[in-house]
Amino acid sequence: KRLASMEQRLASFARPGGDSCSAPGCDVPATRVEMHHAHTDWGDGGGTDIDNLAPACTRHHHMIGNRPGDYTTRMIGSGPDAGRCTWQLNTAPGTP
Repeated sequence: KRLASMEQRLASFARPGGDSCSAPGCDVPATRVEMHHAHTDWGDGGGTDIDNLAPACTRHHHMIGNRPGDYTTRMIGSGPDAGRCTWQLNTAPGTP
């Protein structure tokens, strides 16, 4: 299935930082977010499992992609931030 179940949404919201959009500095509450396939996108074969899902508000969800100026997201798998989603801004080729 492509869409997260209610149970998956609740589990995501229970994670540290899961009470709002996972984008840095965004405070859109979890009740108003979409579930984003954070590590591997659904279109690229990513599964709809809790280890691949992170909350993202509509605005930030539409800013994720592979082009310069878009964001790339990944799930942190271990350490003190395990289960959190990281957001990295894609820069233009040749820029630092």
